[in-house]
Amino acid sequence: MKNMKLIIVCICAISFGCRAQEAKQNEPRTQSIPASSLDEPVGKTRSGRTPTTAPRFSLSLSSSSKSFKIGQPIQIVVTIKNTGTEEIPWSPGYDDVRITVRRGPLEAARTLYHRTLRGEILPGDPVSVTSGSRLTLLIPVNQTKSQTLDLDKLYDIKESGTYAVVAQRYDEASDVFVRSNALTVSIDK
Repeated sequence: MKNMKLIIVCICAISFGCRAQEAKQNEPRTQSIPASSLDEPVGKTRSGRTPTTAPRFSLSLSSSSKSFKIGQPIQIVVTIKNTGTEEIPWSPGYDDVRITVRRGPLEAARTLYHRTLRGEILPGDPVSVTSGSRLTLLIPVNQTKSQTLDLDKLYDIKESGTYAVVAQRYDEASDVFVRSNALTVSIDK
């Protein structure tokens, strides 16, 4: 029983410490990272071999507009099509696909939320504890599912220019990362 009380006290202390750190953090911390260090190998398995089976799905990106203003929501539509021979799992949300936004050779600065999704916390970032459930749906053969994502939730885009957006999703059956088309968007002041 004594050990149980100690654990509860430690959890409470950690929880209050997180809130104190979050209160100090008003601005999201961002970092530009060279794009070449971000992409998973496409067309190769994680071990670098050529896959023996084709991916079970394809990805595509689209947007209702190709031009946005700084501060305006930048919404894209991610569509996954089941091209396999059986149902595939899909979890709507920001963590089902990996979105990369680049301006030239550099990736745009990621928000704290995006870094947390990828497990890439920077020194000085507030400690956050996430919890909850995840909804997983099945996509029937030859069917598609789409979802709209707001790039502002993932990236801190404050400079005008032309940006390239790409999505990737891992396919366990073929052991490859499937890449979408590149979507080009213009951001103006």
